[in-house]
Amino acid sequence: MAKMRSEPKFDPVVKTLHWSWAFLWLTVWAIGILSVYLREAFNAHGELTVTHKALGMTVLVIIGLWTAWRLLVNPSPPMSSRTEDEVQAHKGHILIVILALFGLPITGWLLSSALGEPTTLLWVVKVPALISPDPLSVTILNWTHTIIAWFMFLLVAVHIAVALAVHFFDGKDTLLQMLPGRVDYDALAAKKAGIKKARKAAAIAASRSGPIHATINGTRFEQSAIIEASPAKIWENIRDFSDSDWNAFYTDTSGVFELGEAVEGTLTIDGINPVPFSATVLSCVPGKLVEYETLVFGGGIRALRYIEIHEEGPSRSRVVNGEVVSGPLKFLSPKKVGVAIVNGLGAMNQALKKRCEA
Repeated sequence: MAKMRSEPKFDPVVKTLHWSWAFLWLTVWAIGILSVYLREAFNAHGELTVTHKALGMTVLVIIGLWTAWRLLVNPSPPMSSRTEDEVQAHKGHILIVILALFGLPITGWLLSSALGEPTTLLWVVKVPALISPDPLSVTILNWTHTIIAWFMFLLVAVHIAVALAVHFFDGKDTLLQMLPGRVDYDALAAKKAGIKKARKAAAIAASRSGPIHATINGTRFEQSAIIEASPAKIWENIRDFSDSDWNAFYTDTSGVFELGEAVEGTLTIDGINPVPFSATVLSCVPGKLVEYETLVFGGGIRALRYIEIHEEGPSRSRVVNGEVVSGPLKFLSPKKVGVAIVNGLGAMNQALKKRCEA
């Protein structure tokens, strides 16, 4: 059997430089914490401070090489070719590079200069002072360096958590592509199949307790419309997800609304790049309700879409079209997306009304 393959995303130089500055940065950060907050125990004579500065300058050199390589030799793919979660991940990575890898070493270099203390690269190469000694600059730079250090620790922690979540919960191979060595694509395919099976079992269990969206605490978007058609006719028009020309959100769709099954397509919302998605049908009552959920950032953002059909009279129904966005990372979702969702839900209702009443 042929193995599943995906194109390598990162060349060996990029990976080597990435892991080099990642390891060094964490080491320098830990040494900085010990040298400041546990000074008496570990840094009574300033040895750790010297080490902190020597390695910090090394981080600056490595990230400079990494940046030059990415810009000149192996540039990143254009933003227009990326999915929305890849765009957000790229923005977070750029923020880490700017603040953690340029901002921290440079503010540390400035602080050392303001203190009138020498700074070296790996204890050998003495680097020149950037500014003259100045007590006011010391105070400002000390606070700036400290604030950036703690903020970046949180950002790096989120970066690591998202990378692990996307790997273990979404089954994407980005982390494997970044690690040294060859990827076992057969094992990866088996892992993805196991995830799909587990989600289907969870969907069947969840459907037994009624509408799921009503129990979720998140940001809710909802639009409703009266359609002069029976619930059965409306269901006939929405059940086949591959026939979704009435759906303002999706293109290239496939799948059907059946409990535990997957529906797939490309999410197209004004203001963001098209996003390929796969959602699991969590609840399905023909002629009454369908709920399907997609996960972003390894479940850090959960988007539960639902369509309710309420019979209002002979050949007359009320359709409620909604979405609940939840999860610990939902704050990463741009505000403009909320407006686009509301407008899209309304457009979907009107398109479905036109289709069912034709």
